[in-house]
Amino acid sequence: MIKRILNIHLLPVKYFPAFLGFILSRMIRKNMEFSYPEWVNFFLLSLMNSNSRYIAEDEKSITFYSNETFYNAIIRKYPSSDMMVYNHIFGDPKEYEIVCDTYNKYFKNETLFIIDAGANVGYASLYFSYKFPKSKIISIEPELSNYKSLLINIAKNKLTNTITPLNKALWFCNTTLSIFTENIREWGFTVSEVNDNNSTVKTETITINDVLKTNRKTIINILKVDIEGAEFELFLDKERHADFIKNTELVAMEIHDKKEKFEKIIANFSDNGFISFTSGELTIFINTNLVNKTIPN
Repeated sequence: MIKRILNIHLLPVKYFPAFLGFILSRMIRKNMEFSYPEWVNFFLLSLMNSNSRYIAEDEKSITFYSNETFYNAIIRKYPSSDMMVYNHIFGDPKEYEIVCDTYNKYFKNETLFIIDAGANVGYASLYFSYKFPKSKIISIEPELSNYKSLLINIAKNKLTNTITPLNKALWFCNTTLSIFTENIREWGFTVSEVNDNNSTVKTETITINDVLKTNRKTIINILKVDIEGAEFELFLDKERHADFIKNTELVAMEIHDKKEKFEKIIANFSDNGFISFTSGELTIFINTNLVNKTIPN
């Protein structure tokens, strides 16, 4: 907390009162969950932890510049959860740094094909493009407002040749899904099969095989999956992933269950020759059948 107070100068002056309100609220142990002062606190944390600086803002968003990656990124204003996601991806620790380090430990490819399923506004895709500049990244995001921010973040950094955005939901078959956004922050939007009686937003789906076919690829070097429970539709039933998982080198997945479903997914991957470990909210799977092999993609 003292470090944050000493670094308050990183914030634009207009945010000082809210941050001081956060400090006072912490002192009196007031619950600030999802509050504006808490969001401003994440603003400061994001600047400090990611070695970023505030560039500009407009009515809807703030632009950060990373002194490490040299990327610009837009972050939507309160009550958006973008600030928290930015802190996860580019802060300390960096959520996907261990994914990149693990990949480099077990594999020796330089030109990677990466699928970012549940791309949100694209921070993980930006991070992967920084760590693997020769990579081709497919960023899949079903929710339209997130997708629009994803497009801006790609364009701002001139990565249109590196990152291909898809406004779809990753699923095991081609269909239409409902997106549920009510009372859920942007990083937690969920999907389910369409019910004609509801009025939720709809999205088309795409399969892993669709992505591979469209891009003329046979190998996935990194498959990042953070799709808020939809991972069960792909990975609980072996038949739904049998054809692509054997040709996937590394999977980084957030599994939204720590009991029976979690154990079932671990077992399914183990049956396909994967070893795994957890890091924070991620479970990382390494395909031992492909370790240290250079495979033409």
